Amino acid sequence: MSARRLDDEALLARIDPEGMLEKVAGFAGQLDDALAAPLPALPAAPSRILLAGMGGSASSGRILAPMLEAAGSVHILVVDGYRLPAARKGDLLILCSYSGRTEEVLHLAVEGFRLPRLAISSGGELARLAEAEGIPLLDLPAGLPPRAALPSMLGRILALFQAWDILTETFLDAGTLVRELRDTTSLCRAERPATGNPAKQAAALIEAFRPVAVSLAHEYSGAAGRLRRQFEENASRCAQDLNLPELHHNSWVPWMEDDEILGAPLWLGAADAHPRVLERRKLCEEALSDRSIPFVEIPCSGSALLNRVLTSVLIGDFISVYLAILRGVDPSRVDPLEAVKARLNQIS
Repeated sequence: MSARRLDDEALLARIDPEGMLEKVAGFAGQLDDALAAPLPALPAAPSRILLAGMGGSASSGRILAPMLEAAGSVHILVVDGYRLPAARKGDLLILCSYSGRTEEVLHLAVEGFRLPRLAISSGGELARLAEAEGIPLLDLPAGLPPRAALPSMLGRILALFQAWDILTETFLDAGTLVRELRDTTSLCRAERPATGNPAKQAAALIEAFRPVAVSLAHEYSGAAGRLRRQFEENASRCAQDLNLPELHHNSWVPWMEDDEILGAPLWLGAADAHPRVLERRKLCEEALSDRSIPFVEIPCSGSALLNRVLTSVLIGDFISVYLAILRGVDPSRVDPLEAVKARLNQIS
């Protein structure tokens, strides 16, 4: 019944007045534009990237890091605080702040002045700092919530990697990526009825539960973290991100025994999972069914790893917004976050 409520256009417009669903539906176009945008003069290809960012502005690094690690390519370390790790030869500091006003990133921009630096932003103090200090700037389109700017920021970083020639065809099929994302959007967009819309159906299944994004392959762990943060920020719903088989060594105990914490898993990465992990998932589903706890497999498509991960990310974004609408929560509202920032400004 709940899924069909998501076919109500009046309900969608009332609860999503800022059009977060429309922003999610623009994922493929944003990424395409970012990949095609010109690049400034770049430093040499790094051996390690320190990606300074918070929240949605760090999502691209968190999604790419486990995949690049598995591929034995350039190492990405996301720095989400006020201090940089000890520098190594070949380091590059990428300063990511969609607004250009992120306090932690501006602090790291100053601390890392001895390192080669790049900046990615839509403006603000970070863009002014980049111009003043000659830091190459990759600009982003303005007017989006940072979490909705993921495809733009990700596309700019992927363009860097293409310029440095560090991506293989098994990692990224650039020729089909945008088309596959557009096809995924067509499956999940608001105009598609719930009966054939996997994102609407998933949101309805987990509406009464705590969402748990579970990566079935290490390469999807960043995507699982992204989905958890999307549930928290878009749907105002506490969520978790775990991985299988690790959850069978700890988290499975409360899942089976604590009636106050009923989590519904959303499986990511089945196409790239080890056969034993798929056996473990089957055991999970049998036990969850005995307790009437739902579970959802987030599908993916594409011949290359990043293509599969990003189609999963896009479906997850749609699910988080549909869950917000079912809960009567405006998915663009971030008042608690703004309150913290305002208080910090008063203290400083």
